[in-house]
Amino acid sequence: MLQTVILNANIGKSEIDAQNPEIGDKKPEIGNQKPEIENIKLSFDAIKWEIEKHKYNEPTVNNILKIYDEIDTNQIFGASDVKRILDCSSSTSSEIMSKLREMGVVKEIKGKGKGKCRFTYKKEFI
Repeated sequence: MLQTVILNANIGKSEIDAQNPEIGDKKPEIGNQKPEIENIKLSFDAIKWEIEKHKYNEPTVNNILKIYDEIDTNQIFGASDVKRILDCSSSTSSEIMSKLREMGVVKEIKGKGKGKCRFTYKKEFI
């Protein structure tokens, strides 16, 4: 039998104590916090704008939007994930990945496997 104990440092502290760390702890930044650019996923409007700019056919547009809806912010994905989400052939999933790269809405991720990407951002949409 395996028993696991999970401790939470904020258990037993009031809400004020939990938000204010003790001396020696790293103080959280308060106020004008900017989200890290890497943690921002393109907006739905930005994706639609890119699709319209490239004039893809309706099935391709539907596939791209379905992928966008299914993939979380900072989630790394590849053609195999696209194939699973769309329930399509390998060639279709590879073609959708190519179109995402062509649109410039994904960023290739090194060290996670061949052809792995994640949705990125564009400065003009932030």
